Formats: sequence, structure tokens, C-alpha cells
Amino acid sequence: MDTLDAYLSCISRLLLHLYATSVVHIFFSDVIISGAHNVPNDCPIIFCPTHAGMTHDGVLVRKTVPTVRFLSCWASERYLSHSIVGRLLKSTGAIPVRMVPRTSPKARNFNKNTEIYAITAAKLKSGEDVAIFPEGHSYTEPTIMPMLSGAAWVLVEYQNLYPRDVQPVMVPVSISYSTKAKARSRAHVKYCAPLSIASLSSHLKDGDSTREITARNLTSLLQERLAENSINAPDWETWNAAFLAHRLLHPQVPSVDWPEEIQHLISRLTSPLLQEQRAILSNYHSLLENSLFIDERTFSAEIPIHFMLASLVHPVMFISTPLWPAYIVGWLGPYFMTPVGKLEGIGPYKSLYTQGGFLLTTVCASLAATYRISIFNLLHFPLIFATIFAALYLLHCLVADTLDKHYRHSRTGICLLVAELVSTTPLSSQQLAVNQAPPTYLRSPWFLEQPEKPQVIRTVDLITRMRITRWHLEDSRKAALECLASLSLNS
Repeated sequence: MDTLDAYLSCISRLLLHLYATSVVHIFFSDVIISGAHNVPNDCPIIFCPTHAGMTHDGVLVRKTVPTVRFLSCWASERYLSHSIVGRLLKSTGAIPVRMVPRTSPKARNFNKNTEIYAITAAKLKSGEDVAIFPEGHSYTEPTIMPMLSGAAWVLVEYQNLYPRDVQPVMVPVSISYSTKAKARSRAHVKYCAPLSIASLSSHLKDGDSTREITARNLTSLLQERLAENSINAPDWETWNAAFLAHRLLHPQVPSVDWPEEIQHLISRLTSPLLQEQRAILSNYHSLLENSLFIDERTFSAEIPIHFMLASLVHPVMFISTPLWPAYIVGWLGPYFMTPVGKLEGIGPYKSLYTQGGFLLTTVCASLAATYRISIFNLLHFPLIFATIFAALYLLHCLVADTLDKHYRHSRTGICLLVAELVSTTPLSSQQLAVNQAPPTYLRSPWFLEQPEKPQVIRTVDLITRMRITRWHLEDSRKAALECLASLSLNS
């Protein structure tokens, strides 16, 4: 059985690595890694990433981590309790953890989870690294969430169990997304300076050497380190205004330090003196979100509609025809799997369903090719399957960026033309004000200190989207550009 488990572990880790690789290449157009020099290679490591992107966060850490050791992670036991998926995840080294809302008293008793900490310490002792999401759950908020103390308690427990060994460190990992729900978006993974119990020497007073105080201080340092290196805004209006301003100021590919640039814009726009300008930028962002599938970069560049429509007959649109079934499956999947307003779930489900579409397309093509070669000889199927899948994957890697550009242009052109032909009257001032408000997202109950009433997520019907696109988007764009020109936010 041990041999079987070892083989299963190797196969599972290989499959997980292939899945992470395909997600990075299929969903993201660019993944920037910074701070890799902060990751030591002479001690065990607990990676502590932010968790705003659900499974994408784990994928990005697994693909970008600069160490060569196996990486295990904490995972909710409700996923690991599944008979098939759970066994697969456990074979990759996942450690089951019971998730409890922060309203529960159990969420405050992390010092009593000694069994989990001992298991995690044993993983570190065996030469593996561990990833722990200190916020506890994925979310969609304009700032990072308060950290839980689980990772800090693992350090404390390791020191208690193996006092003579080289002690592990915590490496905070800040993960930022340009638009986490949209395919071909950008991600930025920043590895921050490590934290350890030894680093607390300058923060502890005499007599503060108890295990609880050590864990509490480590968690506070982790919160500070991640807050300093991630994107944080006081509210959604400021967040949306800063992101829009950055895209208007950098219409081409942004620099490698785009999260720092956005945080600088947030700092500028937080000023009470800029409340009116902040509202103008946020209004344009909201109208774009509520418009008829308008791509903001294409629209803000003022490309003529006939040039946009010309993208429909660009050669890449025909060359990529074998990829469209997978793209359509990936586009439709989140509509059936993600609750309305749960923004952090859309991107991961797009990745999952797109890869499912690739596999389905490959299976159908392989069966057709096998049938034509020899109806009785299925031995050809594995080779044909591997060849077709590799060809589709290579085709995607070659044309993805060009295809995405012309798809956005053609989609925006079609939507502008439809809105011009179909829509009738502008929105009333009251209707316009409602659609200029920042979009509402589903708040995770795990982070609520007090239970809330069920949320009402605002949705926008198709006719309203057409009216926004036809009558209000252009004026809002001009106001946003004039606002940027007067603010000189580039400085």
C-alpha cells in the first residue's frame, strides 16, 4: 500500500503541476514575479499568500515559488472529504483544516489545534514547504482581510517539537490581479521579506515570551507586511477610480510595478479634496461594468467602429477556429457554477471549464481520427489524443494574445453597433445614478464579525446595458479624461 500511495502521490503532483502550468498559460496573459530573492533556501518555509482569487492563488504560488522542494498546503476538509477529489488532493500533500466563520468561538481558539500544527511541522521537518492562506478564505473586498494565527502557531509548534533544528520562516506572498474575473488578465506575485520567531526579538518586551504572545506578534507582523505590499483601498469607489485611472494613464502594457503604481493612485485619490474627481472616475468605471460588453481599452482608444468590425475577418479569427469550443465552454461555465456577485469564483471556473473544453475537443477529435484510421484498433487513441492536445495547446500559446486583442475589438464594435440600432431613450437621472454606483459583490460570511441579512446583488438587464452604451458611456469617458488631465496623476 505504501508503494501504491507513493506512485499515486507522484502522479497527483504531476497532474497538479500540469494543471497549474495550463492555468497560467491559458487564463493569464502575463504573470510577473518579484521578490524571489527574499525566499531563503537553507530552511523550511511557510508561504502565506493573500487569498482574493480562490484556487488561482494556490496555482500562482505553486508555479512561481522559487524553491525546488515539494509544496503542501492547508485545504478545507469539505473538499478533502470527497471520495475521489479528496484522495487526489491528499496525495498531493494537502492537510485538511476545518473552516469556521469568524463569528464562531472556534475561530479564536487556534492555539488548541495542536494536531494540525504537529502534522504541518512534520511536513516541514521532512523537507517539504507548506502554503497557508492566513486570511482563511477567498474574498472580494477593496482591502486585504485580517490574518488568522494558524501559520504563526506552526512556527511556535515547530520550535517546541524540534528546538535543535533549523527553524522555519514565514514568507508573506502578495498576489494582485488586474481583473481577476476576466481571461487574459495580468497577475503579480510578490514574495516579501521572511518572518521568523527570531525576528521578534526587537518587538517583544521583557516577559512576553509566552507561546500565545509570540503567535500574536508574528501574526501582527504578517498583517503589516502584507498590507505594505498589496493593493488596499478604503472603499470600492476609491479602488475603482484608481484602477480606471491607471488603465487610462497606461493604455499599453503596464510596467512590472503596476500594483505599486495603483497603490500610489489610491493614496492620491483618498484625499477628501479629490472627492468629486474620485466620483467621476468611479462613475465611468461603473458604467463600463454595466455596459454591453464594452472593452474599456478599445473604447477609450477611440478606435472607429469599422476598424473594430474589421477584426472579425482577421486571419487569426479563422486560424483559431479549433480553439473556440473550449473558449465557449470556459465562458459559459461560471454562469452555472458561480453565485451572482461572487467575483473571486468566476476566474477559477473559467480556467477549469476552458481546460475541460480543451479535453472535450481533444477527445472528440481523437475518436474521429481513430475511427478513420481503424475502427478496431483503439491502440492509436492515446497517441492521437496526446498529439491533438499538444497541437491545440501550442496553437493557443501562439495566437492567444493576438486573438484576445481582435476579439475585444470585434466584440466592442458589435456591441456599439447593436446599441446604436436598438436602444431608444437615455436613462433617467435616477436610473443613471443607480448604475454609476460601484458594483456590489457577494461578501463572504467567513469575514463578518456579526451575521448580516441576505445580500441583495444588483444586476443590470440587457436593455439598460444598451441604453448605457448608447447614451451615457461617451460623456462619462470624456469627463474621466478631463478629470485625469486636471489631476496630473502621473506625477
